[in-house]
Amino acid sequence: LFYLTFFFAPSFLFAQSATGTSDDNAPVINKINDSTYIINNKIVLNSKTRSISFPAKINKINNLIEVVLCTSIGKGYESFLVTEVTPVELQTSLLLLGYQSLENKLVPDKIYSQIVKSKYKKADSVYVYIQWKDSNKVNTQRIENFIWDVQNKSYLKPVSWFFNGLLTNKDGKIISNNEISMIVTNYDCMSILSVNYKTKLNNDISGIHTTVEGEGIYGAKMDKIFLDKEVNLIIKPAADKKNFFRKRAKFIKKL
Repeated sequence: LFYLTFFFAPSFLFAQSATGTSDDNAPVINKINDSTYIINNKIVLNSKTRSISFPAKINKINNLIEVVLCTSIGKGYESFLVTEVTPVELQTSLLLLGYQSLENKLVPDKIYSQIVKSKYKKADSVYVYIQWKDSNKVNTQRIENFIWDVQNKSYLKPVSWFFNGLLTNKDGKIISNNEISMIVTNYDCMSILSVNYKTKLNNDISGIHTTVEGEGIYGAKMDKIFLDKEVNLIIKPAADKKNFFRKRAKFIKKL
């Protein structure tokens, strides 16, 4: 095993340093083999599949949610899952695997939605899975299988999740903290991944509370035995094969 630093990926550095931090706090990457890496002993990256996995815990079931994933100090009262992985660590992992974000910039509220509308289709999307173990069996299911659509009275249909990317200021510094929501059930300019289903864009930097399909439309629905259960969250590409292998090649070249 040996350690890598971010000198090999200068194109990603704009998104790695949060406001008030220095490059000395850049995540440590541990190489396991030719295709497997671990960031800060938390997130496993696979360069062959362009997938990442990391631990989380079922936080809320059979109740309304607006957030799919946040940290343990985030919006737990409305989040399906919580994790010790930080927003910057998740963002770093996606960027290192070559995923293209919105390049989410801080702009005046009144023109924010217009910029997002013109650029969001150029960003990559991913699929999100939950993996857990029962006895000796490993179960893997799409995250949507546990998100209840209140209006349609059914589980959320299989969807992709849009790589918005953490909001940055004009200098490229992240406007973030460990309390923000990382994966959300609607569009939130502060989030990393937003659902790609009936996306509602708004010009309010406070997030999804001002949208028509925000608060109260989704719920986490699963058996109560899952509450507080340790799981793995897995993120995989939702892209055509040509684009997948092109970005995989870029990742390997950087290393």
